[in-house]
This record gives sequence, structure tokens and C-alpha cells, in this order.
Amino acid sequence: MKQTKLHFGQRPPKRPKSDNHTKEEIHRPKSPSSTTSRSDAGDLTTDKPSPQDASTTTGAKFIRTTGSFTITEITGDIFDAPSNAIIIHACNCYGSWGAGIAAAFKKTYPNAYTNHHKFCQNNSKDSLIKSAQLIPPCEKDASKPKHYVGCLFTSKRFGKARDSPAEILRATGPAMQDLLDQVKKLVEKGGKVSEIRMCRINSGLFGVEWEKTREVLEGLEGDWGAVPREIKVYERPG
Repeated sequence: MKQTKLHFGQRPPKRPKSDNHTKEEIHRPKSPSSTTSRSDAGDLTTDKPSPQDASTTTGAKFIRTTGSFTITEITGDIFDAPSNAIIIHACNCYGSWGAGIAAAFKKTYPNAYTNHHKFCQNNSKDSLIKSAQLIPPCEKDASKPKHYVGCLFTSKRFGKARDSPAEILRATGPAMQDLLDQVKKLVEKGGKVSEIRMCRINSGLFGVEWEKTREVLEGLEGDWGAVPREIKVYERPG
């Protein structure tokens, strides 16, 4: 299983000039807002992991310093998660999980889909966009782990009528902020969250480059208490 681990919130140690470490400049929001993502460019260091990082994460290739979270990119099954994990995907505001990764969510979590569809029918599209829905475990199969489903409303529409990539990116930051705020309240009330997983949101049928969405996630900053500080991003094999 291939993993790429990105650590946020610390700077890599200085290295002697003789070290063959490779660095490159990449872009991140200079002053990320709690409600919007920005395209302002700032300095960021992309680096190979220290021996300690490499020993704890198989396949880790580089460390990125920014924001509040560690993002670990993995090739594997997003649904093969322990109980009390939160599984996140990007959604339209019509409650349709008819294609792409959303169809896999619908098959895996049919009761969560029913909950989500009713939620969308009872709320306006304008009120849903840039927000999130956190669905508690509601599947009846006792033999399977119980998962929360996190729905990020990043496009009002779907299919050929989907929002533009720019609109989707503008909605992604606020939607993720809203979801994390809900997770924080859940934890404060005694709820257990084992880990946070998401697919490469927006990059499937919404047609947004994953690297641009990742930049938005890298700019997230806030006080989320005991919420897990690692987001595992899953890509399906093949």
C-alpha cells in the first residue's frame, strides 16, 4: 500500500550543505481564512522525511510544512476503516450519489444515503453550499465497523451542470471548516473518532485537479480541540 505523508505545523531541521536533500518551492495560502481559501503564494518547503518519519510511515516520500494537519496519501480501500472513523467525500446539493465514488458510498452506506437525500430535500441549495453534513453511524449490519459519513457540499449541481472548478474550490474550504467544527462538538460531547479519511475530493466527476484541492486543505487552520490531526486521503488502486 503506497503512502505519502505530509506533516503540517513544524519546520524540517536545517541540514548541512553537503546533504543531498532536495527542496522545491510550492504555493500555499499566506493567511488562510476560516471561511475562504486564497490563492496568494507563500513560501513552503517540500522535503524528504527524516529517518524517524520514514521508519514510522512506510512509503513516506516528503514532508510539507503548513497548516494544522498531517495529510497522508494512500492507495487502498477507503472503506476498510476501524469503527468510529469518519469517511469524507464531496457532494452536490441535490442529494444524488449516482455515479463515481459517490455510488460506492451509496452501496456501502445505504442508510446514510437515505439520511443524506432527505437532508438535501429539506434544505435549499443556497443554504447547503459551502457547508457539511456529518451523518452518524446508521448501518444495521452488526458485523461491520460503524463509520460516520462526512458530506462536503462543494458544488450545487452535478453532471454537466456542475459548478465551475473555481466555484468548487471556493466552497471546499468553508465546507471542510464546517465539518471539522461539527466533529469538534461531537468529541467535546464524548463522541469517539478513531481517524479521519477522505477520497481525493473534487477530483472525480467534479473535474477539479486534486493538487488544487489539496492546497485548500493545506491552508486549514483553527482550534479543533481533540479532533485527530491526521487526514488520510485514499486513492483507489489502478
